[in-house]
Amino acid sequence: MVSRHKITLKMAAQNKLAIIDLLANRGIQLVNRCFLCKSAAESAQHLFFQCSYADGLLCQLKCWMKLNLHSTNICSILCWINARKRRKHWRNRWIGCALGSLVYFIWQERNLRAFEGKERDPQAIFRVIQFTTSSRIFSILPEHVRGEIVEALNFC
Repeated sequence: MVSRHKITLKMAAQNKLAIIDLLANRGIQLVNRCFLCKSAAESAQHLFFQCSYADGLLCQLKCWMKLNLHSTNICSILCWINARKRRKHWRNRWIGCALGSLVYFIWQERNLRAFEGKERDPQAIFRVIQFTTSSRIFSILPEHVRGEIVEALNFC
């Protein structure tokens, strides 16, 4: 997993990202509205993964990776990944990389909208997640499993 993705994922799991509800607790008053879906109050639980925008990206990711996850809580997904990490299989590392990329790019899109007023298409973000995850997994795994990975990298 790319280190900035890992750090963002860890901070999201620990509820340490500067989200509007946390800023309000520190005395900084802002309009509490999700920058992605614009329909609910922003919190870590909402942003990762109750927000319709983020949920759409998560659904695409689950389809691409053929995951049967029912959880929408980042901490429970991380626990699920950590339990699978004990089995040293390339697919478990791939899933971890993908989730780290997903959280990182959701956070990046949120900040792009909040501070620059720009928006990107969810499909474009998902393609970046796929590329980042695929290139990272290819760079860290041995050559003998790459054929199996290419088969698994099929798109929905």
